[in-house]
Amino acid sequence: MNPATERTVKAVQTRAAEASGYTARADDHALELAKTCEGLERQQKLLEEVGVILASMEHAWRKGFEGALTSMVSRGLTLVLGEQTHFTLRSKSRGGTPGLEFALEQGGVEMDIMEAKGGTIVNLVNFLLRLAVILAAQPPLRRVIVLDEAFAHVSAEYVPALAALIRQLCDETGVQIILVTHDPAFADSADVVYEVTQAKGKSHYERVKSKRDVL
Repeated sequence: MNPATERTVKAVQTRAAEASGYTARADDHALELAKTCEGLERQQKLLEEVGVILASMEHAWRKGFEGALTSMVSRGLTLVLGEQTHFTLRSKSRGGTPGLEFALEQGGVEMDIMEAKGGTIVNLVNFLLRLAVILAAQPPLRRVIVLDEAFAHVSAEYVPALAALIRQLCDETGVQIILVTHDPAFADSADVVYEVTQAKGKSHYERVKSKRDVL
């Protein structure tokens, strides 16, 4: 074999070896990509499974929360009004935005929550819903509710039962309730009572003894 032919053969062999190397590397890359895709598919499947689990947990939590909330409100209304009252939540959507509406039933008859009992129902439901949210919040919120004339529209006949309910809920839940009111009927069920008066354009306050005063 003459030198020129020998050089040509060697060049062809070198290129063949390089091509073989490229092919091997391409095969390695293809195998690596296949493994990566397989891993991503497994991760995607895992995420989908986790999503399903979280969705079911969220659904269960929501149902549990709604059940506890409606139970608390129904119980409070029943104790204050003196007759069995059922409070429920109904899902609704307005303009594509999810929401809730409240329903009230007493003696098998559905009532308008905004008109029933001259405003007593609205005041009670508002208070009980706020209490339920504080108790359910995660992370926990400071368990303090400030109520400024929150029961101004409650009929006088329901005030004693309402005061007893507030006392009972404070004892059961550990929530501190600070109530600002002109109605002295709430004083007997309080731990501490302050009386605020005004004279010569200035406000003055004084701690008043009550049968539950602990200070």
